[in-house]
Amino acid sequence: MIKPDAVQRGIEGEILRRAAAAGLEIVASERRRLAMAEVEALYHEHRGKPFFKRNAEFIASGELVLCVVEGDGDIVGRVRDFMGDKDPARARKGSIRGDYGVDPARMERNLVHGSSSAKDAEREVALFFGAAGVMRGPRRPPRSRRGSGGSMSKPHRVAEKRRRRRKYLKRAARKRQAVILFLWIVYNVVVKKDLAFDPYPFILMNLVLSCLAAVQAPIIMMSQNRQEEKDRIRAENDYLINLKAEMEIRRLHQKVDLLLEEQIKTLFETQARQLNLLNEIHKKMEKHPSPGSAHQ
Repeated sequence: MIKPDAVQRGIEGEILRRAAAAGLEIVASERRRLAMAEVEALYHEHRGKPFFKRNAEFIASGELVLCVVEGDGDIVGRVRDFMGDKDPARARKGSIRGDYGVDPARMERNLVHGSSSAKDAEREVALFFGAAGVMRGPRRPPRSRRGSGGSMSKPHRVAEKRRRRRKYLKRAARKRQAVILFLWIVYNVVVKKDLAFDPYPFILMNLVLSCLAAVQAPIIMMSQNRQEEKDRIRAENDYLINLKAEMEIRRLHQKVDLLLEEQIKTLFETQARQLNLLNEIHKKMEKHPSPGSAHQ
């Protein structure tokens, strides 16, 4: 969770960018304002403690960003290390709280919140994103580099070698059959050209090619359908990214306009004060002229 103080300072985009750079995959996110009942359900284990009311009121005071994060290994520990210590003064440099924390006196204003355990993470995801959790497709397993034996266990490596060997033997058997069929056709055309014509090899070749075409046609259609689905999903993701970027740019323009208005207002007030001071100095000089000016 990106808390209201980070959203008010406009650094939620930088936090999300850092999370992606750290290998934390954000599979769902939502920006909204929480009701007090939701906040109390989130921090129910702290109910009755002195800081509970102040913390709950702060979380419900403005908009925040809810995120579901996935990743390899101890994802809870990685997220908490990414956030840093609750006290910004003790948080390590490079963490969110270590780089952006500014108010150690108020611990609730520490920019981000993360689940303390996998059980709490499941509860919080169900609380904010529904009992069914986050709807998403299966995640692809990470690709292992060729030659990196440490990425797979020994049984998996043995099974992978057997699978590759079977695939190689099948490919070699098909090649042998094709070579034999080709030699048989050449033999019938060249060597037995003066004998009776044997149409069997040509019929067999036509049958084999027809079977291959019949098998390849649905495979090609399925691959095209999969590619179309991937293109559609990619287009939707690009649209959402562009929409979010436009919204962020609009918010930045609004902030810049607000800052310019404040600066212009401050400039006008400063100029008005300067004019008033000049008028006062002029009046004083008229009432009490200097001896040199009177002599002239």
